[in-house]
Amino acid sequence: MAEDDKEDPALTANLSSLAQALPELLERFRAMARAAGGEAPTPSMTSSQPAETLDVAEAMDRVLEAAQDELAKRFRVTKLYAYAPPVLATSSQLALMLMAHLVQAGQAVAAGRPDDHELQIRISTDDDGWARVELTLDGPSVHDGAGNSRLALPPVVAPKTELRA
Repeated sequence: MAEDDKEDPALTANLSSLAQALPELLERFRAMARAAGGEAPTPSMTSSQPAETLDVAEAMDRVLEAAQDELAKRFRVTKLYAYAPPVLATSSQLALMLMAHLVQAGQAVAAGRPDDHELQIRISTDDDGWARVELTLDGPSVHDGAGNSRLALPPVVAPKTELRA
């Protein structure tokens, strides 16, 4: 049997597990958004809420707390936080961005073997002075770096207002 043939059943099982987990992930995502911003955001609410000066590490910790049950089924989480400048956003916007990256990582690993997989979350400052959030997923059933992502957020004092991913 070829090496590619051995991966197909695992990939199929992973996709099946993901399909089953998506409704629960979506509900946890909504609950996290309500916890971060008081209620689940709507398109009009996201644009009308006033932006605040927010700490990225604190926002990540709130998102991790909201999703901890689902994350614990998939991997160990290691937090490596260094200084990152505060960012200007609504709490809902920031929570939704961070949760989207966690969902991406969660999709890369089937539930059931959390001791075999590690998600490292690094928060720091990049060379341009932006807040940097890096998620790196490692383990035997992670396919082609899936789940790894980087997010750079402009600091409050930066003249730029866009977000880079």
